[in-house]
Amino acid sequence: MRTRSAAAAALAPSPIPSARASAPRHRVDSAMPPPLQVWTDRFWAAPCPRVRTVPRAVAAALRLSFLPPWEPPMRPLASLVGAAMALALSVPALAQTAPAAAFDPALAQRTGANENGMRAYVLVLLKSSETPVPKGEARDAMFRGHFANMKRLAEAGVLVMAGPLDGQQGRRGLFVMAVPDIDSAKAHVATDPVIAQGEMVAEYHRFYSSAALMLIPELGPKLTAKPM
Repeated sequence: MRTRSAAAAALAPSPIPSARASAPRHRVDSAMPPPLQVWTDRFWAAPCPRVRTVPRAVAAALRLSFLPPWEPPMRPLASLVGAAMALALSVPALAQTAPAAAFDPALAQRTGANENGMRAYVLVLLKSSETPVPKGEARDAMFRGHFANMKRLAEAGVLVMAGPLDGQQGRRGLFVMAVPDIDSAKAHVATDPVIAQGEMVAEYHRFYSSAALMLIPELGPKLTAKPM
């Protein structure tokens, strides 16, 4: 028991001299927690002068004010947090001030849009048939007539969009037609040479989408530098 008491006494921190405690060489933040205050008092009461030689970064971490001019570390952090909050609040405000697109009743009527800006179409899938036209002049003339017919239907406001597909499962192309029903679409598609000559067959589906598709034939030429 005596051995343990002696060891404990040797390891116990020595009391801080009253002369050094009464005249600290530094100023400590008044808001510093009591444990950190006690630690710093003992730090500066150390008998070895080299112990008190600390880097500026360590001193700043301890919030010691012997590095003039002193400023509490929380002030820059609070400034950064405040700036971030102000920026976050300003983004929705800027978005709200952006002018919203005005409803154009005349354009909605011209494109056949309902109150939600939508309208009905017929989607036509063009697929390979079992009786393809052999290669040659007749086939070439057939495809020239195919493209000419698409141009005619587009100018008439019937064909809104058309394009080739990747050929998977025999699907070679599609039409989006602004017609009221499938029977009307069939009547227009029947005028296409690739259908009339049996190169392709058509598959029809009702399609509901944005009325803005009606503007594609009008905008297409404005985006085309080199017509096909």
